Amino acid sequence: MYILYCLIGIFVIVFTVVMAICLHKKTSSKFFASKKSEFAVVAAAPTIIYDRTEFEIQNDVLTKYLGNALEVRIPNGVKEIRSSAFDRNQRIRSVFIPESVKIIGERAFSNCVMLSKIEFSEGIALIEQEAFRDCTSLLCLTLPQSLTTIKKRAFYGCKLNEIHFRENNLNNFCDAFDGAFDDNYRGRIRLYISSLSAWFTKPYRLIYYRPYDLYVADSLMESATINANVPSGCFSFCASLKNVELGNNVEEIGGDAFCNCTSLKSVKLGSNVKKIYNSAFNKCTLLESIEFPSNVEEIMNGAFYDCGLKSVSIPNNVVVIEDRAFYCCQNLRTATLPSAYRARINSLFGSYPNRDGYNQGLSNITFTFYD
Repeated sequence: MYILYCLIGIFVIVFTVVMAICLHKKTSSKFFASKKSEFAVVAAAPTIIYDRTEFEIQNDVLTKYLGNALEVRIPNGVKEIRSSAFDRNQRIRSVFIPESVKIIGERAFSNCVMLSKIEFSEGIALIEQEAFRDCTSLLCLTLPQSLTTIKKRAFYGCKLNEIHFRENNLNNFCDAFDGAFDDNYRGRIRLYISSLSAWFTKPYRLIYYRPYDLYVADSLMESATINANVPSGCFSFCASLKNVELGNNVEEIGGDAFCNCTSLKSVKLGSNVKKIYNSAFNKCTLLESIEFPSNVEEIMNGAFYDCGLKSVSIPNNVVVIEDRAFYCCQNLRTATLPSAYRARINSLFGSYPNRDGYNQGLSNITFTFYD
């Protein structure tokens, strides 16, 4: 009987120990599962680690780039990129500039001939002169809203053909870009923007060396108030443009200036407009009327070709109206002009013959001549 009691005692002890071990494992499992869940919630997102050995930085100023990467990210916290920091770097293809950078120094990226992409963040305020000079692979540029000053020849020698603005607050468009672009480059610079009104406040050339290489492409603006001579092709194909008002500083409207502005309905010419160049309003099919100021002297070839004009009155001071100035204006019904042009109405107001050889343009127009 004694042996039986001993066996029972041993069994109770073993059972107690086993239960204690099982309970300990279960509690530990819950603890670690809870910790795992907790760690998953608070885990930090991955961050970009900069190799600081690639940069010489003193008092938040990047003075020199020492690396050889193709794609470079300027460390966040840098406030200025010092003059010549990347000068003549032959490897760099792209550069990201964080919002902490406010100033890009003189010739900071000059002669980086492989640089084809610059990504600016909002924050940059000043680009010094020749900062990106001779970056010959740079074709397209997007400038942030914070940028207010670009010094002379900042992009001299670049082959830029597109510049994107984000409702930029440049204090004066003309001064900011004075000499910024290489006048030896014969391409056309396209500006993708939404408003130009603030940039035409003074009678300056839009780009100092080659004003006629400016082009506002695919703009979403519906109206423009302009107080400077309008460069050739400046607003061509602006399909949303409806209203244009030219100030008294405007003397010339360049060739193709408003060509194919198919929504343009209203044009108010300033009192000092003297010359309207070739195809200036070509195919403005919704433009039904226009009042010429008394100072107009020349209306060039095809200036109002295929417009929606219903009536035209030419002032007596006009000394030159070139052929096809009002050709193919199929809605034109009345035309008043000096008698000196009586013999030329076919070449001025006609249209191309239809299959029967009949010139439809003149048959519907009533002409009035005055001395």
